[in-house]
Amino acid sequence: MMEMEFEYEIIRKEIKHARINVNEHKKVKLIVPNQFTEQEIELLLKQKEFWILKNIADFENEEKYNIKIPDGHILYLGKATLPPKTDILIWYKKQAKELITKETKRLSQKNGFNYNRIFIRNSKTKWGNCSVKKNLSFNWRLIKAPIEIVQYVILHELCHTLILNHNQAFWLKLRSVCSDYQANASWLKKYGKSLF
Repeated sequence: MMEMEFEYEIIRKEIKHARINVNEHKKVKLIVPNQFTEQEIELLLKQKEFWILKNIADFENEEKYNIKIPDGHILYLGKATLPPKTDILIWYKKQAKELITKETKRLSQKNGFNYNRIFIRNSKTKWGNCSVKKNLSFNWRLIKAPIEIVQYVILHELCHTLILNHNQAFWLKLRSVCSDYQANASWLKKYGKSLF
């Protein structure tokens, strides 16, 4: 068999079409029909080499950007801390509501924004949202991120109380109230998954 930049396992099954699986442990599995020849396996590996390497790299990046905390600790405002002696989820949501409400009020007054109500949600995809009625929603998991990330998301949504879409005027407004918004957005993109 040809030498590849990655290790792989071949599994033969009663199937019609070959398929490739790369898991989070960067293990590559080739599931091929029983009658598949060595040459067909080599050809498949050659054709899919770029796709396999890209998937391995994606998992390596995810691993690299995973915030590691010691056993028995939880993440709070970007730091490892000992958990409270109460239900952690209830505690997290309470902390999120208190901090986000306080910071939204402070940042809106400082920068001249007006909003209606604040909701703390259990979103699987969004960090924040602003409705046409200027109601702001925030993901409770933000409480795990450093304070500057929490403030960035709040300012992002406050800017939406003036400009609902992501046009040039929106980004200019956001830059005027949060000069390092790009670094904060980049942090969320890299480390956001590890807050879930």
